[in-house]
Amino acid sequence: NKVDIDLCDEAGAVCVQIRGYSRRVLEGEVGGKRAQSTTSLLLLPQWTVQQAKSGATVPAPATRHVVVVTLKTDGSDQDAYTRWAHALAARMGSDKASLLTAHGADIAAQFCEATHSLFNIIKQILSAKPKDAMVLQVVVPGDGEGQLLEGLSGLLKTARLESTKLSTQLIQATPGIPIETFVDEMERCATSGMAVLRHDGNQF
Repeated sequence: NKVDIDLCDEAGAVCVQIRGYSRRVLEGEVGGKRAQSTTSLLLLPQWTVQQAKSGATVPAPATRHVVVVTLKTDGSDQDAYTRWAHALAARMGSDKASLLTAHGADIAAQFCEATHSLFNIIKQILSAKPKDAMVLQVVVPGDGEGQLLEGLSGLLKTARLESTKLSTQLIQATPGIPIETFVDEMERCATSGMAVLRHDGNQF
């Protein structure tokens, strides 16, 4: 049998409603021990090389801005990426690129700061109510702890829902990619419509 339950406060106002509640008999002995089997499942992303589409899937942007995200490091394996990221931002210029350095005691704190800073950048863009198509490309490390910043793609996907004029891309990159090559390929991919891209050092 199924029953409906209303939970009310002292004044009789309904606070919680439960519809279609049914009971079932508990299997096994009450308080008895059951054999527990624990297994582990490890999932890893598998990237697929794709050729650039011949035609643009989103309008050519009137404005394109790049945010290069780095982590505050002290002698870690992210130092090579940090140097490369600074060179990329300097090559593009402050009018086209912003350098976002996430500080924090650990990767969790750095991720939180990167998220907050990127949110403020997006908020500023949306507050300006862009009338023309715009693309925001966010470059993050593609290896080490920094690859956890791929989680910023969720924020970027949400931002696209707030304005039909805004397109976003998260790009994972590894140090050592020639700056000029990377800049050209980023521009080419700006109209691909792909939300997340990874550059393996040779190609996207």
